[in-house]
Amino acid sequence: MIGADDAGRRWSIGELARATGMTVRALHHYDEIGLLTASERTPSGHRRYSERDLRRLYRVRALRALGLSLEEVAAVLAGAADDPESLRRQ
Repeated sequence: MIGADDAGRRWSIGELARATGMTVRALHHYDEIGLLTASERTPSGHRRYSERDLRRLYRVRALRALGLSLEEVAAVLAGAADDPESLRRQ
């Protein structure tokens, strides 16, 4: 059975950077520290971000806008479920 997230759109790192106003370098950094890892890699190693990854990135950005450090953001996200209802509760 394929989940809804498995069948959705995929973004390259450049597309994700343009869509969110971030830099590719910042997204690479998030990947290096384990804050946002692409769900998929192409056979040539290119990152492909899913809708779930995009939701996580928006959560990261919202928590950063509230003044949390990257370490604090990682701690918050480590204990949070990835579903729309949990987003509303946070």
